[in-house]
Amino acid sequence: MQVNTDFILKKIVRNDYCAFGAPMPGRTFSSPSYRYGFNGKEKDNEINGTGNDYDFDARIYDSRLGRWLSIDKHSRRYPSESNYIFVSNNPIIYLDADGNDKVYFDCEGNETSRIESKIEFITYVQVAQNVTYDANGTIHSIPVYEVAPMPGVIDGKEDPKYQKLDYQIAASTFI
Repeated sequence: MQVNTDFILKKIVRNDYCAFGAPMPGRTFSSPSYRYGFNGKEKDNEINGTGNDYDFDARIYDSRLGRWLSIDKHSRRYPSESNYIFVSNNPIIYLDADGNDKVYFDCEGNETSRIESKIEFITYVQVAQNVTYDANGTIHSIPVYEVAPMPGVIDGKEDPKYQKLDYQIAASTFI
């Protein structure tokens, strides 16, 4: 049996990560030519130093904080969460492959569900005041509310920065 010894093994990368993807001190090695890190995403070393930020296509992620550096464009799906948190603060259960959706995978690596909020917000506007008197002559004022329709999303203006005041717009234009 002949053994081929004409190759040299080059260690390009070895990383151990904390739960949110921050490199563990003293347990990380990466060749300067290797640009990828946590979740196979490209490192963005220009903002916060080497190995701290990753480009997830839709957003930049800071692994030291476990937070995105920009607002989630799908923030309306998750009204109970901060616009900046990563995978609902649960990186063991969920994966966010591109900065858009939180995805749950089973132990075989199959996608089983995507997190999408079913909460719907409705804007009510006070349109009248009903005044009644009880047997003692005490005045009771009861407000009357109606649902204010939400303004439609303008084509090309779907970004949340244009829609952040929808509820105030609905309330002010309804009356």
